[in-house]
Amino acid sequence: RHVAAQDIARPDPGSQPTITFKSGVEAVTVSAIVRNRRGKVIRDLQKSDFELIDSGVARQINDFYFGDAAVSLGVLLDISGSMDVGGNMARAREAVNLALSKLQRDRDEAALFTFDTALAEVHTFTNQLNRITDISLEGKPWGMTSLYDAIATTAERVAERRNRHRALLVITDGVDTASRMTPPQ
Repeated sequence: RHVAAQDIARPDPGSQPTITFKSGVEAVTVSAIVRNRRGKVIRDLQKSDFELIDSGVARQINDFYFGDAAVSLGVLLDISGSMDVGGNMARAREAVNLALSKLQRDRDEAALFTFDTALAEVHTFTNQLNRITDISLEGKPWGMTSLYDAIATTAERVAERRNRHRALLVITDGVDTASRMTPPQ
């Protein structure tokens, strides 16, 4: 006997178990910088100086940290072909120097990455910040822009750093034109 596809008993889709994913938030990190009216940072604040209100409800502050912790800054600079237009590269170099000038020498650290179609580590993390500012980025920008790929990989590198404060500064003029991955929705 030949069996037709419609003769085969199929389970009712409504009878299959539903997979449910549940999640929750155990803790949320809140960073704050408190300044006086003149813009000077107020130091030596205590946990009791803060109140955390979430949707009108007071929440407990479980962990409190104060201090000037070292910073790890990854600088990701777009050197694709479009950066050769309208002085973009010169402004990008100025932005890198400005960002690094705000870090504290011998304590904070930075690394310089560049990208076009591919990502390159121009200088590894160092607290000798002048080693990065002294790098000549001369040359003609070229290539397509693999922005998403470059951000993902560089963010992983920054996340590996031991410093309490980590950041990634992305300097670009355009949109992704060549990544293999897609941005999160």
